[in-house]
Amino acid sequence: MADYGATGISYGPVMVLRFDPWALRGFRLSDELCASGGKNTTEGDPSQPSLCLAAFGKWRFRWTVLSGTRTIQVAVKQALNRTPYPSIVVRANPLIGVNADVTESSPAGAGWKAAGPLTITPTSDGAVWVELRNNLHAQVNGAPCYFDTESITTT
Repeated sequence: MADYGATGISYGPVMVLRFDPWALRGFRLSDELCASGGKNTTEGDPSQPSLCLAAFGKWRFRWTVLSGTRTIQVAVKQALNRTPYPSIVVRANPLIGVNADVTESSPAGAGWKAAGPLTITPTSDGAVWVELRNNLHAQVNGAPCYFDTESITTT
């Protein structure tokens, strides 16, 4: 167990945050980069709330899928409209036949844009990680990215 002072305590691969997580720009746990952020009540597509990543980093979730063709798309808004743009990544899971990561960046421009659709075709039932990424290096709240309206389809 490592003690990171006011930031948190690491229990192996798990980090427990203490005090104010908004004070963090980001921190690295092995090969993972986490960033500050959370629910935003002023931005959204088509309406509030949305997920805000206030600095460079990613937020990820598990997507449980059945075999067959699956697509995912997310609405994204970057406050500064600068490269590199926000992206969505579906991570590989060879155990279900998704053999490579699939990545799509949002297009240039102000306002809400669609990242995706990304298509995967698992050969068996299982799960993949989906990552929503703020790829622009800036100070906290200097270049926030907002994510909303996840759309998942099957064919």
